[in-house]
Amino acid sequence: MNQKVRATGLDRFTLFVGVLTIAYTVFLGTLFPTDAVLSEGFNTPIIAFEFAKTAEDIAFLAGNEEPAVTHRAKMDAGNGYDMAYPFLYGGLLALLMLRLARNGQPLAWVGFAFALAIIPADINENLVLLEITKSMAQGGNGADLLAGLHVATWAKWGAIAAVQFVAALCLLGHKIWLGGALAAVGTVILGSTWFTGADPVFAELAGPGLGLLLLYVTLRAARDAFRK
Repeated sequence: MNQKVRATGLDRFTLFVGVLTIAYTVFLGTLFPTDAVLSEGFNTPIIAFEFAKTAEDIAFLAGNEEPAVTHRAKMDAGNGYDMAYPFLYGGLLALLMLRLARNGQPLAWVGFAFALAIIPADINENLVLLEITKSMAQGGNGADLLAGLHVATWAKWGAIAAVQFVAALCLLGHKIWLGGALAAVGTVILGSTWFTGADPVFAELAGPGLGLLLLYVTLRAARDAFRK
């Protein structure tokens, strides 16, 4: 009976974190710039920024004329508030791994460690992004900082991919087909993004791929939290 009470408490906490994550995701979407002249294939400014390889990829942020100044201000606001975001979505992924581990999936502890690693990796990426916009506000083009951004970006997305891969193995191993399929698709998207050198077709799907898994975890927690 005590085990059942603990499991229910974990389900309800997972639901709480999931709802906060979804709400915060919507909030962040109101902060980042949404319209900009981006490199061919990109539609989302923050994704184009994160996966930028050349100065041309972030030219929409360069200079002291409008709309570049506005784009930088919005990007800085978004990345500033994004400092809290990995605690939510990284925490939600960690809770998924914890639940799987408690249900007899020891491999989930590996995913749990990667989920926690997302937090400092995402914060570091935000710091690099803020450093680039600061440099651009001072007249630079940000090109000298893109190598560091590449490392920071893939430290974050690499950790996310690792969590999704472990989640896919664990969920499919428990015959939880929908959750396992979503985690597997997210893994394939990020793997394709890496192998294609951040082709926009795949890079633009990285966020939605993760978002669907987070939504699934939240909805499943909602079901389990109020089970009889």
